[in-house]
Amino acid sequence: MSPAVDILDTGVIFSEMHNEGMMATMDTLTLEIPREIVQALRLPPQDRESRLRLELAVALYSQNILGVGKAAELVGLPLLQFNEELALRHVPMHYDESDLAEDVAYGRGSQ
Repeated sequence: MSPAVDILDTGVIFSEMHNEGMMATMDTLTLEIPREIVQALRLPPQDRESRLRLELAVALYSQNILGVGKAAELVGLPLLQFNEELALRHVPMHYDESDLAEDVAYGRGSQ
């Protein structure tokens, strides 16, 4: 599940909650961006949230901190569209033996 983002007069807030339940735990992260930084962004206000999510997802993927599927989920794009964005930015794909094994298993129908 991706973190909720609220754009406020004071900046961009990624909300953080830790709900301990019997079956599941929901964790989100809060990131506060100071008003001065938000105001300095050279982006239309209506594009700030989506663009910041995209930039974060690309950066986390390119540093191998987050896998491509979760990075696409963070930005809210279909995997194919996120891969196209990575290609436009010349971000190399991370693909190792475990990814290959997973793809082969998927292709054989034994996910």
